[in-house]
Amino acid sequence: MDFPKSYLRMSERTLRKHLAKRKLPLGYAENLISQVMSERHKKFAHLARDTQHARLWGDLIAPAKAERRIVQRMLTLTLEHASPERTLALEAYLMVLDAIIGRLTLSANTSEETPTKLASGRNLPNKGEHWVDWMPQKKIDLIKEYFAQIPYIKGVRQKTPFERRWPTTQHAIHKKRLIERTDKELAILERRMAVELADAKLTDTHHFKQQEINDMRIQISKMQAAMHTIKLLRPTDLVPVTWHGIDLPA
Repeated sequence: MDFPKSYLRMSERTLRKHLAKRKLPLGYAENLISQVMSERHKKFAHLARDTQHARLWGDLIAPAKAERRIVQRMLTLTLEHASPERTLALEAYLMVLDAIIGRLTLSANTSEETPTKLASGRNLPNKGEHWVDWMPQKKIDLIKEYFAQIPYIKGVRQKTPFERRWPTTQHAIHKKRLIERTDKELAILERRMAVELADAKLTDTHHFKQQEINDMRIQISKMQAAMHTIKLLRPTDLVPVTWHGIDLPA
């Protein structure tokens, strides 16, 4: 059943009023509304999925681009004691950064999978949380060898390649999202436990229920500990996707 694309921009109530004025045959309007609402749902679902896809890949690529800007600035600096080894190391690192940014951008544009899912399929370390996880170890070792050859100069800070860092603004955004997600999950679990404890039929003889409640208590305790650690994360600390990525004491 064909219909004007403008119908997709209408709410169900607005569309129903619009069709009522056209005095369509009995049942035709309802079928049309059903089809329009179905297509509208699919459209917004695709839009939401595409937006999420772009955000996740963008979050992965952004730190690599930030690292590239740092290296580019270092190459343009005029140093009193510049060495050919330093220039060679930075130029080689810049080439590697360009390559990984290109590879990740290509994956973002051609793959329908999220970075985490694609990384899991490739058995990448840390589920591909950081762009460094997508780097071949041989390339990392080679670039680090270049940097190791740079002569030490007192008072001049040496660049460390492949640091697992986030841009400050991106770190703050990731940290805020993680706190919100963890807080929401914690609240849901606490409500579930409160409902179970309020059950008048619950007795000490209900071993299965008691065990389930005890497991909830343990989970809540872990989440509270993780939340405390998350709030203390420094701008240079890696922010995991979920609270499960937080290292907790055994």
